[in-house]
Amino acid sequence: MTLVKSAVWALALVALVALVAASGCCCCCSSDVLPTATFTAGDFPHVPPYPGAEQRTADSGAYGLATLPFQLLAEDAEWKQYVVQEDSETIIDWYNDQMTNEGWISATDMTEEPLPVQGGLFFARVDDPQEMAVIMVLPDSQEEGTQHILIGRFRLQLEEQ
Repeated sequence: MTLVKSAVWALALVALVALVAASGCCCCCSSDVLPTATFTAGDFPHVPPYPGAEQRTADSGAYGLATLPFQLLAEDAEWKQYVVQEDSETIIDWYNDQMTNEGWISATDMTEEPLPVQGGLFFARVDDPQEMAVIMVLPDSQEEGTQHILIGRFRLQLEEQ
């Protein structure tokens, strides 16, 4: 579990960079310039979509850029994107409750110090701690009150030393 704790801190730092990059990038960012993740259709097993959220798979520029740092950690990451009219705190609270009910443990529960990330959540599967999920909630730059929920799921390849 020590490796998982170290990985969680690395993920927290990566997510902080991702959230800062996404919030500072407007609609002028292009996936033609920087590589971004493709958002796939369908829902992940054991990761429920937020109630009333609409799934999007089209290229979305800045929101896809938020996934870039995670691509450096895990090549097999898969991403989903949902859009909903809701307060970000409500979405974060809902996912905190739902994910633990679905067999995930919050990364915050695996560390002694709180994670320094706002607008994002990290989880590991209880039965397979190398399987990770990250949930980022980013405001829409053009529609007030609209949030983009980005969900990534991947495996960390951790080696004992």
